[in-house]
Amino acid sequence: MVKKVQDNANAAIKAKCNTQLLGIVESDSYLYPFNEAISGRHNYALERIKEFTNGGKQSLSEFANGYNYYGLHKINDQWIFREWAPNATDLYLIGDFNNWKRSSEYQCKRVDGSFGDWELILDENAMHHGDLFKMYTLWNGGKVNVFQHGHNELYKMKIQKFFQRKYGVLNRRINGKMYLLSQPNLHFLYTNAI
Repeated sequence: MVKKVQDNANAAIKAKCNTQLLGIVESDSYLYPFNEAISGRHNYALERIKEFTNGGKQSLSEFANGYNYYGLHKINDQWIFREWAPNATDLYLIGDFNNWKRSSEYQCKRVDGSFGDWELILDENAMHHGDLFKMYTLWNGGKVNVFQHGHNELYKMKIQKFFQRKYGVLNRRINGKMYLLSQPNLHFLYTNAI
């Protein structure tokens, strides 16, 4: 009798659901009341996957391994720095190696045929182990941002603006630091375990 009452209650909840039931909800009646929220999160995840995979043109694994392309890498006897900044008008590396000033030697160039990729290729002696650096980005309208490469969190930008406004200098405590690995060919590749 109790089972029949529970089945009837579940059927009523299931009938009220405006969206199609996902398999996980279908197999667990306790999730019926949360179907709409679960479906919303599921659809959001699918949209993000579509965005990350460029509409399915690449896998999630390829997206996750983007760090092997972007950032600062030593390849053979040169340094290669790449960044994706489609709305930037100019991009530089500044750091210990150029006395924290913009210079043409450390100015990135747009990669032909790409949408927003920037690249800088330097001789291996242009940077050294332990050098501190940041990415100096110019935007339309003359706006400037100075990022620790790979970190653009709001609080770090507020710290940067504070130091620039108050002291007229960059805060060098928040920087990218370049390390030479003892095993430069050691790479971790993300794989799709699904």
